[in-house]
Formats: sequence, structure tokens, C-alpha cells
Amino acid sequence: MAVAFSSTLAKLRQAKGVSQRKAAADLGVSQALLSHYENGIREPGLEFLCRACDYYRVSSDYMLGRSSQRTEQPGIPMRTEANSAEFELDELTEIDRRLLSDSIAMIGQMLSEVGSRQLVNDAFACFSMAVYRLVRDLAPQEADKLADISDANIELAADAAMKRAELSVVRQLADTEYSPIRDLDEKYPELYQSLMQVLYCAGMRIKKI
Repeated sequence: MAVAFSSTLAKLRQAKGVSQRKAAADLGVSQALLSHYENGIREPGLEFLCRACDYYRVSSDYMLGRSSQRTEQPGIPMRTEANSAEFELDELTEIDRRLLSDSIAMIGQMLSEVGSRQLVNDAFACFSMAVYRLVRDLAPQEADKLADISDANIELAADAAMKRAELSVVRQLADTEYSPIRDLDEKYPELYQSLMQVLYCAGMRIKKI
């Protein structure tokens, strides 16, 4: 990644007409670290990659030298919490729907690669519990139709069910002697960028806690 990324990063800054000091300040890193990135001395993490793509308004594939197309995946703009105000509300919800849909599809393909039926069931339990909790906030009468649990215990029960599903996923991965899937951008080129956007937004929220 280093050669393609460092060269592209430097060229994008020059094309934007900003100094290294200005770009570093805008990107939230020191000038020395940005210089290392631009000269291929160090490789950045996912957080910086997403921030740089947003700053220069290019796709992650372009930034990494995997595509000559500068813009994002057609129909799905770069979306972060910081730039959410730039979109109309209905446009924002459609972007989020597609990002989540792509991410779930990619996770489904990754689960198939592991080849464990129980792992698929446990992963579905994680997703279904997240959906249940959100729907219960938006429309509790619908979420509670099939759950015979008192209001006093529902939050604790939902937390426990989610944690149980997460722990079961971890156990299943351990039991299958799972090896982390590598080169996700090459295996799932049509879905990878959406997943990266979702992970970036999640990472930003985690850092605020």
C-alpha cells in the first residue's frame, strides 16, 4: 500500500494547493507524521485513510491506487458525522441504508467463507438484537408484541441477549480455528468501501466515549 498511497496523498495535497502544514492541521496530525505518510516512511491507520479521503473528496480505492476513478462508489457519497449536515434528511437516510446494506452483505459473505452454521446463527442474533433495541425505542408496541417480558426487565434482558450472542460468536470463531480474512478490499471490491465508512463512523463514536 505504501508506494501508491504515499504518492497519491502527496499529489492530492499539491493539487489542492495547500501546504503540508495546513493539510496536517486539517487532517488532525502533525506535519512530521504527514511528511512520513507522503514519503512512504510510515503507513496510516484506517481512521486517517478515511479522513484523508473525505478531505480530498476521493474514494479509498483511488487513494490506495486501486482505481483511476477519483470519486466515491457511484451513488454512495462519503458520509461522516461531521459532514452529515451537507445532505438532505431523506438523502442521508438513503445513504445510511445503502452503507448498512452493503456492510451486512459483506459480513454475510465473510461468514460463508468461515463455513460455520452456528456462527451464522449467532451473527444473525447480534444483528436482530440491535434491530430490536432500535425498534423498541421508535415503536415499542411493535417490538414488544412477541416478547413476554415486563417493562422493568426489558432493558436488562436485551443487554444480556446481545452480550450472549456476541460471546457465542467469539466462541464459535475459536472453535473453528478461525484465521482472520485478509485482503478484504480485493475479495469484496464492490462492498468494501461501504464497510470502511461504517467502521470509520463507529470508530469516531467510540473515541468520544
